[in-house]
Amino acid sequence: MEGLFGEAFNINLSQTKTEIKKLAKKAATAKKQTKTDEEKLLASKKLTIEERLALITEKVIKILGKQRQNTIVIRNLDDFSCYIDKAIKAGRIDIDTETNNTTDAVSSEMVGLCLYVPGEKQAYVPIKHVKWQTGELLPNQLTYEDCKTQLQRVLDSNINIIMHNGKFDYEVIKTTCNIAVPPKWDTLVAARLIDENLYSDKRTSLKHMYCTLIDPKQAKYDIEGLFENIPYAYVDPEIFALYAATDSMMTDKIYLWEQPFFDGVDNQKLKWLFENIEMPIVEVTAKMEMCGACVDQDFGERLKTKYNNELTNIDNKINAILNQLKDIISAWRLSPEANEKTRTYVSKKSKMSKEKIEETYNLIDTDGRRYRETKPKTEQLKDPINLNASAQLAILFYDILCVSEVYKNEDRKTGKDDLKGIAESLKNYVTEEQRETLDKAIEIDAVDSEEDKLKSDGYNVIDEEDLTKLTPEKATIAATLCSLLLERRGLTKLITTYIDTIPALAKHWKDGRVRFRLNSTGTDTGRYSSGGKWKYLDENNNKVTLPGINIQNIPSHNPEIRMLFKARTDEEVKEFNDTLVIPEITEIETTNGYQYCKDLNIGDTLLVDNGEAAVIKNIVYNSEKREYSIQI
Repeated sequence: MEGLFGEAFNINLSQTKTEIKKLAKKAATAKKQTKTDEEKLLASKKLTIEERLALITEKVIKILGKQRQNTIVIRNLDDFSCYIDKAIKAGRIDIDTETNNTTDAVSSEMVGLCLYVPGEKQAYVPIKHVKWQTGELLPNQLTYEDCKTQLQRVLDSNINIIMHNGKFDYEVIKTTCNIAVPPKWDTLVAARLIDENLYSDKRTSLKHMYCTLIDPKQAKYDIEGLFENIPYAYVDPEIFALYAATDSMMTDKIYLWEQPFFDGVDNQKLKWLFENIEMPIVEVTAKMEMCGACVDQDFGERLKTKYNNELTNIDNKINAILNQLKDIISAWRLSPEANEKTRTYVSKKSKMSKEKIEETYNLIDTDGRRYRETKPKTEQLKDPINLNASAQLAILFYDILCVSEVYKNEDRKTGKDDLKGIAESLKNYVTEEQRETLDKAIEIDAVDSEEDKLKSDGYNVIDEEDLTKLTPEKATIAATLCSLLLERRGLTKLITTYIDTIPALAKHWKDGRVRFRLNSTGTDTGRYSSGGKWKYLDENNNKVTLPGINIQNIPSHNPEIRMLFKARTDEEVKEFNDTLVIPEITEIETTNGYQYCKDLNIGDTLLVDNGEAAVIKNIVYNSEKREYSIQI
């Protein structure tokens, strides 16, 4: 680090780390305090909206009433313009947005704008506060057009714009006011550059950073819980300003704390990295998130049908095997081992206190490990077997099929199965053909070709005297089950993570384009991270969490999943591409069902966008790229 950032940078940081750790510990202790009576009452949902708002008003005034002398609510254009004049004169302004209780900037509504100018009072600009009874806008508020006009003045003056998590605020302002306001300093990004090990994604929230770096006493003022299931727009702007406008002031204090880390001759490399790479990336990332990607809903439905049919086919094969094992399972259930109470050991990662562990896991084995007795295995193994329950699969493989003779799994003590480990251990006990199938099941999540799937009939009956041994028959059954379960696990992951999720997620946005998180500060190595969730209030003011997708983790070995995404198909796109480029391992839908390109002929009929039929005019194979060009 010294070579990049300079010796002075390291010295400054080391001098602050001890103090920061103390402050962080103090803030963490404060957060562990129990909820107040008011918060418990709000969480109970027994209060009416009017009673909730009255309680919020009382609590905010009690805790943050002293902020009134430091806060102004801007209610007319002249005052707004005057405040921006002061910002231009000061050369710096901190900006924060307040939405309608959502983390989805693209479909958000900006309720208000928080501003702070050094030496001035923290300001709140109400825009969309309403009467909770009717939804009618409250009087004396500004408009999005007013915000656009004044923010344009900020841009024209080229003053320093400070934000925290500026990507989100950029998107909110762009979506609602139709003006791009990129920050020149993002305190979240700067914090990650100052020390990538000191901050994690969960510790870079504005309030957490302010409490740990600037004012630990501020932790007691965190009243976020009071707004449970209450739209911000329902709260009186004069009251809401005491809570919201503080954010822009906090941002400025953090900015002042961070500045010294980027000043000085020895820290110019860090400053160059921040100004020329990290900050420009914020706006680029915001534009990518706002744009999203178009999803082919029709293809998604066909893909869902295809993969669910494959999953049903695999389940039928597994059930056929389990039916053949009914006699041996029944015999095993009568054995003493099946009816003994089992042991559940304390996890090495347990967060329970020593006293709680000793109370819960009150027995000790010969190795000195603590455990408690649980149900006998015969009661744990359900009929039918739950294929998604690791404990039941562990009993099936280790106790009934006796795989433990060749595979010693430490996790067996906690009731976990390891299908890949079992598959590896069985390779020396099955035929060459089954070995190849096991290898394929281990290497890929889903098997693409029908002929690669194992057949589940024709097994020999297992003698009861072989209940405790891994016989060749058991090894064959275990290998077959392993392959099918691994294939099933891969298909289930594809269906639940991508095929079901992506089309459903895209429907959340009016334009049908799926959005995704991209975080330029999400990793310690400087790479993007992706994923995350969106939170908002539904029409009944209940909190809703929408799961996102990791856009960087779309499977490369399965091109069909990537075909869920398509180019724009709105009226502005007039061109029609009459040539399809298809990887050779991909199946394409025809009037005769899904077929591989190698099996197609000129004259065959494909089903393309929206199920429209298209006749193949020519087929060309590129052996170097291993793909087909199909002219239709």
